[in-house]
Amino acid sequence: MVNLKQITMDNFWEVISLNVKEKQHNWVASNVVSIAESKIDTDEMFPLAIYDDEILIGFLMYEFRDWDGPILFIDRIMIDEKYQGKGYGKTSMKVLMDKTKCVNNYTKVKLSVHEYAIDTIEFYKKLGFYFTGEKMDDELVMELKC
Repeated sequence: MVNLKQITMDNFWEVISLNVKEKQHNWVASNVVSIAESKIDTDEMFPLAIYDDEILIGFLMYEFRDWDGPILFIDRIMIDEKYQGKGYGKTSMKVLMDKTKCVNNYTKVKLSVHEYAIDTIEFYKKLGFYFTGEKMDDELVMELKC
C-alpha cells in the first residue's frame, strides 16, 4: 500500500539516492535540491518520501498557494526508475490529494511541466490535468479541478 512519510535522517540518504530514467534527468530536479529548497521556505513546502509498504519508491513535494483561491501546488513528484510504469505515480497523487484535502479546502491542483516532457504531460493528462495557458519559470502550468 502506498503511503507518504516524513524525510528524516533514517531515510534521507536513501531518498537522495533515488533516480529517474536517463531521459528525465533534464527536467526532474534532484531530490537533494528539492529538500534544500523546502528548508529555505519552511512554512510552505512539504517534502515527503513515497513508500510501498516499507519499500522507498519515490519522492514528492507540495505546498498550498492562494492562486485565484486555495490550491494544492505539486512542486515535485518522482518515482524511482525501478518502479516507474507500475501505477505508483497515479496512486501517489491520489494519496497526496486525499491526505491534504482535509487540511486545506482547495478546489484545484496545479503543477508545472517542461513542454518537452511528453511522457510526463501524457501522465498528467490521463489524471485529468489540462493546460491553463499560464507559464511559470519557463514551464507550462497544468491544472486539475477537484
